[in-house]
Amino acid sequence: MPKQNFNKIKKLREEMSKEKSTKETPLSKHEEQQKEIDLNESANKVDLSEKQPFKENSDEITQRTAKSVLDQLEVEKNMPKAFDVRFIPREKIIRNKANHRFNQKKIESLAQSLLEDGLIHNLSAIYDMEEDIYTLESGERRYRALCLLIDKYKNYTDFDDPEYKLYVKNIKMFEGGFPVNVKKKVTYSRLEAVESEIRTYSANLVIREDETPAEKLAQINHLNSLIEERKQLTGEQGSNTKELAKELNISDRQVQKYQSINNLIPELKALFDAGNIQVNEGSTYSKLSEEEQLQIFELYKNNYNKDEIKKLVNEITETKKLVAEKEKLLTKALEEKNKAEEKISKFQKEMEEKIRLAEEKAKLDAKKNEDEKSEDYKLLMEKLVEKEKELLIQLEEKNKEIDSFQQQVDSLKNEVEKKEETTEKQTDQIDEIKRSLIKEDAEINKLLEICTKDVTSLVISFKQYDKKYNDELAEQLKLAKKESIMESILKLKKKLDSII
Repeated sequence: MPKQNFNKIKKLREEMSKEKSTKETPLSKHEEQQKEIDLNESANKVDLSEKQPFKENSDEITQRTAKSVLDQLEVEKNMPKAFDVRFIPREKIIRNKANHRFNQKKIESLAQSLLEDGLIHNLSAIYDMEEDIYTLESGERRYRALCLLIDKYKNYTDFDDPEYKLYVKNIKMFEGGFPVNVKKKVTYSRLEAVESEIRTYSANLVIREDETPAEKLAQINHLNSLIEERKQLTGEQGSNTKELAKELNISDRQVQKYQSINNLIPELKALFDAGNIQVNEGSTYSKLSEEEQLQIFELYKNNYNKDEIKKLVNEITETKKLVAEKEKLLTKALEEKNKAEEKISKFQKEMEEKIRLAEEKAKLDAKKNEDEKSEDYKLLMEKLVEKEKELLIQLEEKNKEIDSFQQQVDSLKNEVEKKEETTEKQTDQIDEIKRSLIKEDAEINKLLEICTKDVTSLVISFKQYDKKYNDELAEQLKLAKKESIMESILKLKKKLDSII
C-alpha cells in the first residue's frame, strides 16, 4: 500500500479526533470502530496517482474534508471491489505452512527497506470465519519485517532518533493492524489447491533473489512436481519447461540448466548444494557419464583448481564429440549400407518377378502357338484332303483318257491286223508298234505308280511343314503331275501320228 494512503489515514484520524472533541455527545465504541473501518477503506480507495508530501502534525485537513471522504465512502459502498483490503491485528494473522519451504532470509535488510520507504505491497491472507484467523498466502517476509520493526520501536523512548522518526512516519500506523487483502476460505478441490500452491511458489521464486542455486533448484523441482500433478488431474500433455520459465520469469534454457543438475551423481550434487559448484558448471557436468563425473569429483576432492577441471571437462567433451561424430558417420554408413541392401533386395525381387512374368508369358505364348498351330494343322489337313480328292478326280480323268487311248490302240490294232493280211511289211511294223505300245503301257503304269507314291509323299510332307510351304508343295505337285502326264500323252500322240 502506498505511504500516501497511510498519510491520509493518519490525517483522517486526527480530523476525526478533533471532531470528537468538539461534539457534546461522544460516539459509542461500536460507532468508533465502524468509523475506523470506513477510514481504512477510504484510504485504500484513494487515487494512487496522488502524491502529497508527508506532514506529521498537519492541521490543514478540515471537518469539511473528512465529511466529503465519508460521503464518498457511502457512494462507493455498493460498488464491486476487486480487492477486500482490511487492517487485521497481528495476533489474528498466522503463517502459511506452505511458505515454510522458503528460506526467510535477510529479514533485517527488508525491515530497513520498509522503515525507509514504507510498505508498498499489501499482504494477502485467507480468512477462516470459524476460527476467526487469517492465514498468510503471500507477504510472509514483509509480515515478519513489520513485526520486527514494531517490536523494536513500539516502546522506543529516543524520540529524536532519525530511525524512530522514520518508524513514526512509515510503520507506526500498522501497530493496530496490517493491511491485508482478505480472501474468504473455501473448500478447494485438489486441482484448485495445486493451482493455488503453484501461484504461491511462483510469487516466492520470482521475488526471492537471495535464494542459493540449490534452494532455487529445490523450489523448481517442487513446482515441477506440482505442474506434473496438475497435468495428471487435467489430462494435459506437453513439456513443463516453457510453463516453468513463464512462472519463474526466466528463460527456457535457464530452467533446463537447473533441471539438468538432477542428473549429477550424489557426490557432485552435494558439492552443488554446498555452493562449490555453480549452475553452469553443474549443467556441464551433468552431460558426462557417471564414471566421468566420479573423475570430476576426485579432482574437487583433491583440491584441483577449476581451470584444470574445466580443461579436463573440455577434453572429455571434445573426445565425446569426436566419438559422437564417428558414431554418426558409422550410423550414416550403416544406413547407406542398409539402403543399398534394400535396393539390391528390391531389384532382385523385381527381376525375379519379371522373370516369373516372362516365363508365364512364354508359357501362354507357347500354348497360344500350339493352339494356333493346331488350328492351322486342321486347316492344312482339310486342304490336303480336298487336294487329294481333286488329284483322285484328275487321276480318274487321266485313266479315262488312257482308256480312250487304249480303245484307239485297240482300234489301231484291228486296223493293223487287217493291214497284216494285205502286206507282210506292215505286219512287222505292227509288231514293232505293239512292242512299243506294251512298253509305253508299262511306262505309263510305272508313271502312275510313281505319281501315286509322289501324292502319298506330298501328303506326308504337308503334315510335317507349316501352311506356308504346303501350298507351294501342293502347287508344284500339281504342275509336276500335269507336266508328266502331258509329256506322256504327247509322246504317245507322236507315236500314234507316226503310225497313222
